Amino acid sequence: MSPTFPKIKDFYSFEAAFVLFLYAGVLKTLPFFDSFNRNIDLTIVGAGFGIILIIGMLIDRKITLYSQAMNYLGLYLVFLCWALITYGVSGTGEYAARKVEKLTIMTTWSVFGPLIIINTNERVERFLKLIVFMGLIAAGSGLMVGSVTKTGQLGTFGNENYHPLGRTCSMGIIVLLSFFIFDTRFRSRLLYAAALAILIPAMFLSGLRQAAVGLAVALLALPIAFSLNPRSSIQIRRFAVAMLCAGVIVIGFQKVYLSDSGSSGAEDRITNMVSIGQDGRWNPQEENRPKIMYAAWKLFEEYPVFGAGLGYYAIFVKMDTDGMGRWPHNLILEILCELGLVGFLLASLLFGLPIATWLIGCRRGQDHVTIALGCLWMSQFTCAMFSWDMNDNRMIFSLSAMIIANHAFRQNTALNWSTALSQNSITGRIAGGVNSR
Repeated sequence: MSPTFPKIKDFYSFEAAFVLFLYAGVLKTLPFFDSFNRNIDLTIVGAGFGIILIIGMLIDRKITLYSQAMNYLGLYLVFLCWALITYGVSGTGEYAARKVEKLTIMTTWSVFGPLIIINTNERVERFLKLIVFMGLIAAGSGLMVGSVTKTGQLGTFGNENYHPLGRTCSMGIIVLLSFFIFDTRFRSRLLYAAALAILIPAMFLSGLRQAAVGLAVALLALPIAFSLNPRSSIQIRRFAVAMLCAGVIVIGFQKVYLSDSGSSGAEDRITNMVSIGQDGRWNPQEENRPKIMYAAWKLFEEYPVFGAGLGYYAIFVKMDTDGMGRWPHNLILEILCELGLVGFLLASLLFGLPIATWLIGCRRGQDHVTIALGCLWMSQFTCAMFSWDMNDNRMIFSLSAMIIANHAFRQNTALNWSTALSQNSITGRIAGGVNSR
């Protein structure tokens, strides 16, 4: 199965509404959508469109529910109930109330949508294509501005907005590399390379280290996934070609853009992205992030089993580190300190089952959909270890649900196909016996 290019119907589908919901943070940084977002929040618009579409599908009975997906939804609801119980017991403040609202509505929708709708190969592939489209919008709008701020960040993406740019471009790169490997058409590969030539420079100019680290982890996951299937030697060779093309793009960007632009800010930003220590921007002795992560660990030691309560870290960190953050910038530490070992065990199932399912799928058979989903999951889980709170990291919840739902679809499709073949075989034998008489 080769990748297909976007069609007009892809942009008015359920997947388009869902991507609008997940990538509202990217669109909010663009001038047109920024003015629109002042009147109505884009995240709510995306979720609202998706809910309306699901209601229509339920009325038309166009939804197929798989038992594996429903079991995973049940597991998530248990996790959600435990988080709400810890919040009710701890009785934390205003920030915790907003966190509960996001978890109950936004994060739940990010799990519910894929499990119910985005499960077939066609729908997942459409979702992946729209991810690339969003990356090109983010990168293209920034590159067309042609200006780099004093901090070396790209265009209109300021200190608060370089996160969406870096993550979105990184995810688009992963999807394009997966498509490149499985598409044998020369013209298609040229288009993928052209898109990579836009996304790779934009990701580096964003200066988001976690996006680069997440991309590196995904690139390590790709050959590991291929090695699980003994028939994937051709994919490994194509992966080497894809990496060679990406390397040429990076070298060309460094030689052409940085040498001609005369913007030391951009060059310093990229240099600092890959440097660690006092010679770069990141000084371990002055960085706040290790301190707030350690504060989360201390809170976990005080409430190890049941946790301090959802949202309580924001109160604790004010007393412990002079209020340097409302979350520990690490998904695992956040769950440990607020939901305790009980929440951690539930979260281990929520995140462990998808990656185990993906590895099983890689061993049984591989295509661009399977490979891209798992590598996206690896990159986003890596990013979740360094920034944002649990609800802002809803992409990892969505990808986890999508891996489970798509695997359930593939299993049921294969089962139905084998059953149909067996029934045809039996019918043929009966017919043959009648004819022989």
